[in-house]
This record gives sequence, C-alpha cells and structure tokens, in this order.
Amino acid sequence: MLVVIHALCAVTACAIAALMLLSWHRSRSPMQLHVGACFVLLGFVNAIVIFDRLHGPANEYATLRLTISVLAIGVLLYGILIKER
Repeated sequence: MLVVIHALCAVTACAIAALMLLSWHRSRSPMQLHVGACFVLLGFVNAIVIFDRLHGPANEYATLRLTISVLAIGVLLYGILIKER
C-alpha cells in the first residue's frame, strides 16, 4: 500500500513539474522555473522511495533521498529569496 501512495506522490510531483515548466516556457518567469525544478527533484525523491521500498532494507538510500530533498528545497529558497528581488 505504501508503494502505491508513493507512486501517486511521484506522479503528482512530476505532473506539477511539467505544468510549471510549460508555464515557464511561455512566460519565462524565474519563479516558475525554480518551482518546476524543485518538483522535478521531489518527484525523483519519491521514485527513489519506491525503489527503496521494493528492494527491501538491504539497499538503504536514505542519505541520497535526504540530499536530493535538501537540494530541492534549496532551489526553491534560492528562487524565492534571491531571484525574486
């Protein structure tokens, strides 16, 4: 059941990323680019969670997931704090 929930989260994150990047392509707003990049990374994190759940506790990818999550939030914060000024 957890794999299905994470799969739905991954699909949702990828859909939001696609919509934000398409919108950025039309308007060239830097904020939309940063939000789209953040959701691409968050979708990738959810895909890693699914991979980790399917392959059991022998393959632990917690460090990779947390690193990518922090990078995603960093991209979003950079867009909010630096690029929007």
